Parts: sequence; C-alpha cells; structure tokens
Amino acid sequence: MTAAPTVSSVPASRSSLWALIRLVLFLGFAATIMVFVTGEADNQEIVAVLPLMCAAVALYLLPLFTARSLDLFSPTSWTGLKDGFELVVILVGIFFAGRIELGPLSELSSARRISLAQQAALLHLTARSAYLIGFSWPIMRSLARRLPNLTARSWRPSRVVWACVLLFGVFAITYAEFQSRLGGSLWDITRLREGKAVWREDATMTWMTRGVQIGFLPVIIIFMYASAVRSRAGLIFAGALFFFIAFLANRLGQRGPAVMVGAAMLMLFHYRWRKVPLVLFLGLLFVAVVTANVLGTFRSSGHVETTFDDEFATRISRPGEAMADHASDRVRLTAQAAVLHYFPDKRDFLWGESWAPLPTMLIPKWIWAEKHGDDLWTDTRIVPRLIGVQAPVSFPTMLYANFSWVGVFVGMYLWGVFHHNLYAWHSAAKDPLTTLMYVLTLAVFSPAFLGISAALQYVVPMLVVIYFVTARAPSTHSTLMHSSRTRRD
Repeated sequence: MTAAPTVSSVPASRSSLWALIRLVLFLGFAATIMVFVTGEADNQEIVAVLPLMCAAVALYLLPLFTARSLDLFSPTSWTGLKDGFELVVILVGIFFAGRIELGPLSELSSARRISLAQQAALLHLTARSAYLIGFSWPIMRSLARRLPNLTARSWRPSRVVWACVLLFGVFAITYAEFQSRLGGSLWDITRLREGKAVWREDATMTWMTRGVQIGFLPVIIIFMYASAVRSRAGLIFAGALFFFIAFLANRLGQRGPAVMVGAAMLMLFHYRWRKVPLVLFLGLLFVAVVTANVLGTFRSSGHVETTFDDEFATRISRPGEAMADHASDRVRLTAQAAVLHYFPDKRDFLWGESWAPLPTMLIPKWIWAEKHGDDLWTDTRIVPRLIGVQAPVSFPTMLYANFSWVGVFVGMYLWGVFHHNLYAWHSAAKDPLTTLMYVLTLAVFSPAFLGISAALQYVVPMLVVIYFVTARAPSTHSTLMHSSRTRRD
C-alpha cells in the first residue's frame, strides 16, 4: 500500500511538475522561433550562426523556466537575463546589418567571419554550461559561512545622518570642481564628450570620477533605511535622489555607474518592498538600452542640435533599430571575435597577465600615475591593443585569452561556485543588511579588472559604512547574564 503524501511533499511535487511543463513549453517555443527565423533569413551568414546563437540564448534563459520558485534576481536568473539580452541584441544587430559586422575584422572572408561568430556562440555555451554546473554542484559549500555576519545589527539614526552628510559632502566638492572645469549649464546633458575630456586625458584625475560616484552610496543608504522603516515617502525621496545623482554623474561621460547602481536598487526594491514582475524588468531594461544609445550619441558627437527628449522619443518608438544601435555601440561580438581571431594563432595565450595589475589597484593613480604603464592586457585593454577598438571583453572572453577553452570552463565553474555561496549567504540570513551587500556584489562585481574596480568603489566602502551606521544588538545570553547580575546586586 502506497503511503499518502505528506502536506509538505504535495507542493513540492506540484512545483516540480509545473517546472517540467514550463521547460517543455520553453524548449518548444525556442525551437519554433529558431526554425521560423532561420527560414525567413535569406543571408547565409545569418543562417550559419543562428542555431548556435539561439541555443546560447536558450541556455541563458533556462533557469527562468526550470526553477521551482522563480527568483528574478537569483544569480542564475540575473546573469541569464543580462547576458541573454546582450546576445539577443547581437542577433538583432546581425539581422539589421544583413551580415556579420566585426569592425576592423569585417574585411576578413565571409567563411572566417562565420567561423568567428560560431566560436563566439560556443564560448557562450561553454561558459554558461560551466557556470550552471558550478552553481548547481559546487565543490565549496562552506564559503557562505565565511562571508560577513550582518544579522542582528540595528541602525543608529544619528550615524546614518552623519554618514550621508559626509558622503554627500565628498560628492558635492568633487562635482563642483568638475563643473568649474567644464563650465556651461549644470543641466546640459548633451556635452558628454567635453565632460569626459575633463578627466580622461589626465591619469591623475581618477579621484574626480571616484568622488562623483561616491554620491550613489548615501542614496543607497537612504533607500535601504526607508525600506527598513517602511517609509513610502523616504523610498520616493531616495528614488528621486538617485535620478538626480545619475543625471549629474552621466555628465562625466560615464554611463555604466548609473546602470549598475540602478540595477542594485531595483534588486533592493524587489527583496525589501515588492516583487518586480519580469515584464516590468524587461521594459526597464529596454528603456536603459535606449537611454544608453542617446547618451552614447551625445558623447561621440562634438555638437548636438537635438535634445535628449526628442532623441529618446524617436528611438524608443523603433525598438528593433534601438537594439541594433546598441549592438553597434557596444561591439561585444567584435571584441569576442578579435580575441578568438588572435589567440592562439597570432599571439600566445596570456597565462594570467590580465590580472597582473591587481597588486597595485589600491594605489590611486593621482598618487602613482604610471603604476600600470601601457603594457597591459586587462579586460579594458585587450581589444584596443589587438585591433584598436575601445571595447572591454567579458569575463569568459578574458578567461579564453589567458587560459584557452579549459580556462573558460574551470573559471566559469568557480564563478558559479562563488555565486552559489553568495546566494546561500543571502537566503540563510534574510536580513536587510545582508540583502544590501548581496545585491551590490551581484550587480557590480566580477573577477575582471572592471568588476574588481567597481567592487572597490561600491561594495567595500558600503561594508565599511554599514559597520559605522549600525551596531550589533546584545545577544539574548548576554542580556540574561546582565539581568541576573543586576538581581543579585
């Protein structure tokens, strides 16, 4: 006689069945789309790369359809949505161009460009497979217990105020210096090329970009504090303040910081206030793409006769063109193709040279301007040195340039192990401060030069601020011992 299922097993079995149904529907839908698009495409280059590209997109989105309980900002979902969307943008760009455009490498034969695009798709498939294996079957589960214990810490309002005043003070002083050098109206967002020129050519001016980005930290603190005390007004104030700081920060010609911090705040809203629907997230992602396109146009052209509102309204009404423009602006496929084309046929693998500058990262450039020199192979310098195009490479691409395909698999497996432990740390604690550090780390950090630099800008300072503005609540055992002593006295 079969035992009746327990109360706890019924939801689990139903969720497993629903996950299986979603997976079957997703795979069927993906196959249908691939067959339809392949049949509609009349260009042999597109037909040749489409199956592998679609397979990579499907693998990126797989966790969204297989999870028993979908968490939009779990590491597997977040990385899948972010990287999968970038791959979709690349595909749209290929369709609009009618061929595989690879910048300076476009002069290569059609067969070679197809081969490089197919290898890029295989790179995505290898990296994503290794990452999911590392996340699902990690070798080091104890790492989560070694991450900071931020539970049972209470806010100290006076110190929150002091921290915000100090950080905003650093931001205001730095931005005033930037504005004095740039000149013009504070509300002019079209002079991004001039704004970037203020600090770009002088290596000792890195303090300016760091100081301006510090302005995001008190915004995050206010947002977090408002969600902790359930203040809707505080939440609205923090959101408005974020857009103001993001507007000012973008005038330096940098689009990335506002996007990263905005993603972290959206995650905070998701975990601490209300769940963010997938459709809303995709809509916000598209708005971010269009905004980045407009700002990129302002930065690349010296004189702009149109306004931001007009450019934005024009581009958002043409979603396909907007995505193709984004692909042309970010040139991610070109960056991957350059690495695959040169390594190892034209240059030996780097064998770890990309991480050589790490020991000196904590020394500011305004103290030691020549600390790195020109002989660098970091994620921001590989492609410029190979083909002269200013484009960073992704972490998997940098792994390939250093350690070949084996390095891609091992490195992405370990990256999946790290994200497994990071998510386990967040899920076990479920307190606001751990959530804050989780979303910041997930949004900005990667084991590449740019990701480590971003962690030093946001994650490390925020951890210091947390220890300053909070205090550990006395444990129950300590409280009872103190009460016992008081009664005896």
